Amino acid sequence: MLKIYTDGSYRDGKVGYAFIVVNEGKVIHTFSDAFKSFDPSRQVAGEIKAVLDALEWLKQMGEKRVQIFYDYSGLEEWACMRWKAKTPNTKKYQQTVVNCGIEIFWNKVQSHSGDEFNDMADRMARQAMEEDK
Repeated sequence: MLKIYTDGSYRDGKVGYAFIVVNEGKVIHTFSDAFKSFDPSRQVAGEIKAVLDALEWLKQMGEKRVQIFYDYSGLEEWACMRWKAKTPNTKKYQQTVVNCGIEIFWNKVQSHSGDEFNDMADRMARQAMEEDK
């Protein structure tokens, strides 16, 4: 089963995000991007976008199961309906994940804890944000 590591970053109205796809310990795909946002959720907007883009990639690849590794607990809480989605962004996220047709196994990791792929996703998200002028 594929593993996907996600992360988001925010600074000065810019959001960066990234996801990394790992198969049997090897990176097989990476993606990062950035966008301007003054949404009060700041970094969370990037965390959400990383998962949504990863799910879209999985659909294109025909994958039906995945392990998603994340460091912001809201991603799993909204997806599993334990937190009420209150903003347009979180409502869209919750609806998309619930209806995506992919079986997701959520794995919380501690941010900045030395987890190789989580740290890589963090660096990629920050770099995408810094490069987006």
